[in-house]
Amino acid sequence: MDYLKTGVSFNLKYIKEQHPCLWDLYKEHFEGFEIENEEKVYFNYLADKVDGKVLFNFLNDCLPEELRKNLEK
Repeated sequence: MDYLKTGVSFNLKYIKEQHPCLWDLYKEHFEGFEIENEEKVYFNYLADKVDGKVLFNFLNDCLPEELRKNLEK
């Protein structure tokens, strides 16, 4: 099994289309490499391409407010 296609995944295409202000904050960190399927992007795939703190903050900002509170505790 390819470890790059396992674990937490998210829909980057949805984020770009539905949350353009959020995407504008982070898009520069996603430049310079290809994402094969923007509808299912795996955290493991991005782990060595995007700074870990930036990736964590991006995913955290994508969460609904009620779920984000639990991470901040």
